Amino acid sequence: MGVGQEEACSPSREHWTISTTLSPALSSQLTAFSPRFDFRETKDGYQLNGDLPGVEKKDIEIESSDQNTLNVKGHTEQSTSSEGDEGTEGSWWCAERSTGDFRRSFSFPGPVDRDHVDATLKNGVLSINIPKAEKASTGKRTDVK
Repeated sequence: MGVGQEEACSPSREHWTISTTLSPALSSQLTAFSPRFDFRETKDGYQLNGDLPGVEKKDIEIESSDQNTLNVKGHTEQSTSSEGDEGTEGSWWCAERSTGDFRRSFSFPGPVDRDHVDATLKNGVLSINIPKAEKASTGKRTDVK
């Protein structure tokens, strides 16, 4: 995926839309941090599980922009010191871990209950449960537990 492009995924259903948007701060870099999410639909809602190693709760924002969309954005950093894991000085030969700002948007086929979205971060995995709604709810920011 090139810089500024969006990634779309439609797993066996045409009504799922998932996109990745690179932040302006990353537009000059060749690669960006784009966490991967697994998602499923249940009878009562949707479940998202995303790998966010090294990301802290305080650096994650979950918001809904409309009754069918959930946005997950955040930031991760990597130590840039020249000190190795064992306290010895040296220089990095290779840095493959992704860092920086990220944003993922998930659009659902029907309205979701934005007032009852539940998110937890445990062992580097962000789990978000989104109940289905009978009617549209108000926009809301969700705190990560």
